[in-house]
Amino acid sequence: MLFADLKGSMELLADRDPEEARQLLDPVLERMMAAVHRYEGTVNQVMGDGIMALFGAPLAHEDHAVRACYAALTMQAALGQYAEELRRHQGLDVQIRMTSWGRRLPSRCTGGS
Repeated sequence: MLFADLKGSMELLADRDPEEARQLLDPVLERMMAAVHRYEGTVNQVMGDGIMALFGAPLAHEDHAVRACYAALTMQAALGQYAEELRRHQGLDVQIRMTSWGRRLPSRCTGGS
């Protein structure tokens, strides 16, 4: 299982009208889901500002954990590009958090520190 969500979404979206919040949030969710699908994962739930994804079910893959890591790396890269765009054009700081089985993914998987 891989969980990913928008860090600080309540603060980021609190002062926005629903349409503006959706315009900000939808591209984040779309990039998260695209990364999961790229590695043949299944988005099990979309929960407001995040997703829960499964790897190895319903399609069995021996390397399901590796696929989850690759999806996390892809997600991080795609969201990094989007975050930079938002930072330049709107002055917003957008970050995501990712966990797998209730643990933060190690930096060697996500490329972070």
